[in-house]
Formats: sequence, C-alpha cells, structure tokens
Amino acid sequence: VFVRSGHILCKKMRPRRSVAAMAEDPYTVEVYGSPARGRIYIDDGRSHHFQMGAFVLDEISFDGASVSSRPAQLPHSFRRPLPADRGPLASPSAAGLRVERLVLHGLTRRPVA
Repeated sequence: VFVRSGHILCKKMRPRRSVAAMAEDPYTVEVYGSPARGRIYIDDGRSHHFQMGAFVLDEISFDGASVSSRPAQLPHSFRRPLPADRGPLASPSAAGLRVERLVLHGLTRRPVA
C-alpha cells in the first residue's frame, strides 16, 4: 500500500475470521512522516444509530514530537438533533476504542520519550 507522507492511518491489525470478531480489538495508529494528519470514524457497526449522531469522528495529528486527538468538526449536514423518544443509542464500546500500537514511518531522526 502506498501512503503519502503527512497522513495517519488507523487499522485493526489482529487477524480475525470476521469483522464482528474484530469489534473489541484495539487500533494500530500508523503515522507517515512529520507533520501528519488523519481522521478516524467509529460507530457500533450493528445499528443505524450513526444517522442520529451515535459515532466518533476524531482528527489525529502528529507534529514531530507528539500525537494528539480531538473531535472533528462536522459539516452542517451531519448535525441532526437526537430524537427524545428513541431511547438509548448504541455507541462504540470503550473496549473497541483503545490504541495498542503507534508506528512511526519516515522520520528524519529517532523519537525521544
């Protein structure tokens, strides 16, 4: 896979027989170059509650020294009011939101802890 410098990819790397089996697996964040930016979108993978806002959309950035994450700004067309009569929404489980590994590609010097 070719990835242009300045991008970040988030992947689930554990081999599984199905997507459902990967639901609770942690992510591997791969950073290509410095500075780099990327986005990650996560929903529960089972319901249509993403249509009502039950999802995570974050922007991830790397400035050469640290990786940071913050909620991404949504376009106005994605902002929908949550209906009061729908009950609790399914959202991504906390177990599936973990980062297991950070891989840095193409840095000009060794990172310092």
